[in-house]
Amino acid sequence: VVAALLKEFDGSKSAVDYGAVFLCDTDTGGYTLEPAFGDKAEIAFASLKNSRLFADMAARETGDIVNDLSSSPLWNGEVADFRALLWLPLISHGEKLGLLVLASRRIEGFSAADMKRAQTLSSVAATALRNAQLYAAEQKMFQSFVKVIATAIDAKSPYTAGHCRRVPEIALMIAETAHQANNGPFAAFVLDEDERNTMEIA
Repeated sequence: VVAALLKEFDGSKSAVDYGAVFLCDTDTGGYTLEPAFGDKAEIAFASLKNSRLFADMAARETGDIVNDLSSSPLWNGEVADFRALLWLPLISHGEKLGLLVLASRRIEGFSAADMKRAQTLSSVAATALRNAQLYAAEQKMFQSFVKVIATAIDAKSPYTAGHCRRVPEIALMIAETAHQANNGPFAAFVLDEDERNTMEIA
């Protein structure tokens, strides 16, 4: 979801030279930088994250545009490559999931049209991101439930103790070996992450 959102801005004809998404950790309230685009973007956005301006951006419920960053009272020149910023919180069902940050090397930076486009795309992305997080949490809970049931079955009899743990481990080891085969009857065999999960649960 994050990669698809950033791809909409990377290489566009707008003022965007850099883009990043910071995902919010609901437990700690901190932000994690996801893959970004732009020249040495990770370094530049890491510096931005430690600035007073980022703290102000993260605290706001709405996005904004700051053109000519040098005139901002919160900006201390921490990121020399940025001259203008546009940011929007990624919000779904009242919950802040992250922060979209776009940057420009130009002082005039962004327009109202840029903000409107970013709002449309970030709204769709926030919904998709929330759905992906809910699906991942559901899958994690289901896997935990399966492991609890398997542990209870293992504990029921001393003759089958550890059976439910050992069988999926051995089966996955065999499947992984077949997946890595470059020749022979299993050379065409491919095991993706979904198939690994399905096999472990089975």
